[in-house]
Amino acid sequence: MTVRLLSHIDVPPTHRPAFAAAGVTLYLAPRADHTGPLWPDGSLRPVPATAAQGSAEDELFDAAAIDVLLTIGSLGISAQEMDKLPTQRLICCLGVGYERVDLAAAAARGIRVTHGRGTNDTSVADHAMTLMLALVRDIAPLDRAARPVATVAAFASAAERQTGRDPGAGHNRRQHRRAVRARICHGGRLP
Repeated sequence: MTVRLLSHIDVPPTHRPAFAAAGVTLYLAPRADHTGPLWPDGSLRPVPATAAQGSAEDELFDAAAIDVLLTIGSLGISAQEMDKLPTQRLICCLGVGYERVDLAAAAARGIRVTHGRGTNDTSVADHAMTLMLALVRDIAPLDRAARPVATVAAFASAAERQTGRDPGAGHNRRQHRRAVRARICHGGRLP
């Protein structure tokens, strides 16, 4: 049985043979945003499994034959759009979100909706911890201070333009760097 999949996500050419091997006819219709069309105007042809193959001339896009929609939560699909895909059985949302999928309309039509629950939990936790550590350890100011003099001068002149005063006034650059190194070596605290 062939499965016809309409994808709002561009599938890299290297992955396309796997779809074909699994018996999936792939139709690519990337959407810029949720207000864009469900598929472009004009003829939409199946994506060939390899670049050597041409598009199947005899198999044109038929919305009534689409079984699966591959999308992301921020693009989603509305009830009116689901009406255009009468044989659709599955909506797959890549990633965690499904916020723009009309779940009630999907349930009423017997369409299952999937998403990648928890797929980015570790990344979000890592990012949050990194931001907290950067804040507690003053990473951004110390990074700026530890850069070469030309870079520091560029930051200083930008700060001076914004504030109207010299951020390094009263500091000798050598003393400033020594203080920065001491602060880095002592975990963000001056000894």
